[in-house]
Amino acid sequence: FHDNSEDYASWSEEIVKMTAILEKFGNKVYILSECDINEAERDNLERYDRIYVFGGYGSTGLSRHLSRQSDDMRLIITDLRFIGEKTSFESYDRVYTQSPEIGYFFLPTFLFFNWKRKANIKKNINYYFGGGERNRRKDFYEYVFRPECELRVKVIFDDWILDNRIGRDKHLELLRHSKYSIVITDKEYNKCGFISMRHYENIANGVVSFMDKKCDRYEVLMRKTDFRRVANWDELEEKMRWLNMDETRRLKAVEHQYKEIKKEYVDGSHFYNSII
Repeated sequence: FHDNSEDYASWSEEIVKMTAILEKFGNKVYILSECDINEAERDNLERYDRIYVFGGYGSTGLSRHLSRQSDDMRLIITDLRFIGEKTSFESYDRVYTQSPEIGYFFLPTFLFFNWKRKANIKKNINYYFGGGERNRRKDFYEYVFRPECELRVKVIFDDWILDNRIGRDKHLELLRHSKYSIVITDKEYNKCGFISMRHYENIANGVVSFMDKKCDRYEVLMRKTDFRRVANWDELEEKMRWLNMDETRRLKAVEHQYKEIKKEYVDGSHFYNSII
């Protein structure tokens, strides 16, 4: 709950910020899973008005255990691999996903809760990517596994593994000092338009957020004609070079992105109204 230095994916931040947003709007919230809050400080109840389950990979069977404690069970799917398991959603009263095709659609705008713009950060990294290869190997090789990219990743090759990932705090520190990054998502995410939080992460940190054209098929985050859409490495490299030729161009692109951060994202009301 307090230390997310070993969190490579952002799962701790998701739960912490959702908890804070729910509490801001007058709800009493209890975290039922294991966390680093001392057990003596956790005044859990026997019954709850509602239970939200963050359904990442490997949470099969959790609903059967918790359903005895609430008549209103809601699942927030943060990883599409969860759907691939032999999982029944019948025990949930509502299922939320970041895909317009599946369940109740919501945007992960909790990332911007209490966001404040950081000024005068030196951008000494041109192009950065942090994350895993997962089921996007072709795009990973196209955009990430290149000498021009400062990368902190995990990727499995035929006979060896590259794993130089860092904790989330260090990842965000590198991101803040970067000019550009790329949004690529798994094949399954591309197919159903599942929204990646990476785009929001980029713009929150003043990073020009390029996006592969296959992502965000329903154009929730950006139009297909947006300058930041790219089809391959050559196009991405050309656009970064063009922006670097004139610093005012890059700064203008960053300012344009900041306008995407709406007031209701920052005060938490957008996310709250999406999942309540």
